[in-house]
Amino acid sequence: GAKEQGQLDDLVTLIQRICRSQLGAAIGNVGMVAATALLYNLVHIRMHGAPFLDQHAAEHTLQSFDPLHSGTIFFAALTGVLLWLSSLGAGWLENWVTYRRLPEAIANHRLGRVFGRGTMRWLGRTLQHNVAGIGGNVAVGFLLGMTPVIGSFFGVPLEVRHVTLSTGSLALAAYTLGIGAPHFWGAVAAIGVMLALNFSVSFACALFVALRAPGIDHAGRRLLRAIFVRFVREPLPFFLPVGRDATTP
Repeated sequence: GAKEQGQLDDLVTLIQRICRSQLGAAIGNVGMVAATALLYNLVHIRMHGAPFLDQHAAEHTLQSFDPLHSGTIFFAALTGVLLWLSSLGAGWLENWVTYRRLPEAIANHRLGRVFGRGTMRWLGRTLQHNVAGIGGNVAVGFLLGMTPVIGSFFGVPLEVRHVTLSTGSLALAAYTLGIGAPHFWGAVAAIGVMLALNFSVSFACALFVALRAPGIDHAGRRLLRAIFVRFVREPLPFFLPVGRDATTP
């Protein structure tokens, strides 16, 4: 009915906003990482008399990013799966902490006699509000760091292509070689590919799992169709706050 259609439209609008916010966060992260990498390089030059990446390492970095002559596309998609797995880890840890009632246990711990009940309640609230972020960051660090090692152990050439980490490497390589270096613009294009695949693959995995929940098969198909129709008709609001949604509080 009209009420269900309205709820579906509201859900699609929420997904639009999530896409925008995630894109904005990713672009902000990329900008900050590039600036920080360049600043670190200046400090490294001042301390050691040479940039962090020598010419050979910088050339290898650019070549390894080129989306047409490397495994960047596959590795960026794989990284999207790893990001999704890290979100599962964050959710699992948050559920475990909630189920075990750790915030309440901390708030009522006997150490409150020493540090004060107010301090212990603050620690409990801090854990409750930040445990998902802590779990997600630890999980993503472990997954991104160990995937190449595990691949090497089994003789499989696995790598990760995380848009933020790769932007830092690109900035360091560009400082050494300059923007006119071979493969530089290919590497820049690869950053866009990583951004698209990291985000879209992670989101697709999460949506796929959500739509497999019991009782929502039909609703899931309707939602996917509604997202597709909205994207075809109004693609820009998925990336920028424009149109009707720009004035919505």
